[in-house]
Amino acid sequence: MKDNKTKIVATLGPASDSPAIIKQLIQCGVNVFRLNFSHGTHDQHRANYNNIRNTAKDLGKVIGILLDLQGPKIRVGKFANDKVVLTEGDMFILSCDSDELGSQQKVSVSYKELYKDVVANDELLFDDGKLRVVVKSIVAKEINTIVIVGGTLGNNKGINIPTADLSVAAMTKKDIEDLAFGVSLGVDWVALSFVRKHEDLLLARHYLNLHKSDAKLMAKIEKPAAITNFDEILATADGIMVARGDLGVELSPQEVPMLQKRLIRKSRQAGKPVVTATQMLETMITSPVPTRAEASDVANAIFDGTDAIMLSAETAVGKFPLQAVTTMRTIANSVEKDDEYTARMLERQMHTEENTPDAVSSAACNIASNIKAKVMVCFSSSGATALRVARNRIQTNVIAISPKIKSCQQLSISWGIHPVLSPDANNTNDMVTISAAIIHKCNAAEIGDRYVITAGVPFGMSGTTNIIRVEKLT
Repeated sequence: MKDNKTKIVATLGPASDSPAIIKQLIQCGVNVFRLNFSHGTHDQHRANYNNIRNTAKDLGKVIGILLDLQGPKIRVGKFANDKVVLTEGDMFILSCDSDELGSQQKVSVSYKELYKDVVANDELLFDDGKLRVVVKSIVAKEINTIVIVGGTLGNNKGINIPTADLSVAAMTKKDIEDLAFGVSLGVDWVALSFVRKHEDLLLARHYLNLHKSDAKLMAKIEKPAAITNFDEILATADGIMVARGDLGVELSPQEVPMLQKRLIRKSRQAGKPVVTATQMLETMITSPVPTRAEASDVANAIFDGTDAIMLSAETAVGKFPLQAVTTMRTIANSVEKDDEYTARMLERQMHTEENTPDAVSSAACNIASNIKAKVMVCFSSSGATALRVARNRIQTNVIAISPKIKSCQQLSISWGIHPVLSPDANNTNDMVTISAAIIHKCNAAEIGDRYVITAGVPFGMSGTTNIIRVEKLT
């Protein structure tokens, strides 16, 4: 076992969606592929899904697939000349009752109720904050603004309104259709964009249940309201994505690093996988090497204890997708070998919940560390026991055994977990036999090395973790 403990998520796109590149990305260290439904057709996503599954099977790898919904992103419409140049002091109108091509003076918006949600003096940000306007008045269904930071505004650029409490629905018609399509394919995770409150997740959960899907639900934290309501969002979601792009637009940039640390810490305490995303190696879209600042950013997220780090445009449309993944892997490998990193993970002890599975999982982690076990084996049908182990961030290698391929694929995003598909044990002797065979197959230990097993009796029943066993490999 030579896997990094910090997992890598890579976004597929035109630069990386061929079977040959997908194979190389997996070999470079990708654990989870993100299908970005803001772009591409259903046919393209189906082809990508099938290519990932077929390639993973050929390589004998467990690879997760994350569907990322577009969400209710508010955008300007199209311009007659594709773009306009706005100058400070210009008057500019946002029209909520028309889809006419825009001009130097006016453009349509995708959210037709926007005029109801903004008031005078609200600041609107275009194109990730590059341009800024202030609302002067609302007349009928037109928002009159004045430009305070000018620049070039192109077709379909995003609009952020940090001060407004938008009434836009959590899921658009497109999101609902995309979710239904994705779960029919069999995606492992569904990421909900622009989450503001836990009710947004309940709506997405309703649609997952409607389609009898066992996909896990990830909340993307990219709105100020999500920070305010984070505790209830965390309690409802199965995982968290710290989406620093929009978050950094709607909040002051200097706030984001501290928020990142807090969100990662809380997610880890809750035993929920957390992904750090957006602009991690941005210059590698066009350059074969990152800046030193980007390398430090990736390392910092790993030091924070994130489960996974994500590449977006770097692998989707960049010129160097393989180099970007390799760079992430080498940074993770370097950090994880550092004594400071080990010390940080060990000093952040997680509170043990007052239930048997959590107490047993925590005790097993302590035993594995104290006896310097080479590997720990978790029999985890649903993946819950493996998640409890992962949040402890122990340095011992961890193999999670499940009879369910879906559980294995969902665990591929979790820190330090090496998921293996295998029939469940029927008794304790069977448990030891299966553990030893898989340890040998994974080259995780040598004969005579000690290892720790966690499991539950009765075997095969979720939520029954109540056994710790220490064995020597034979």
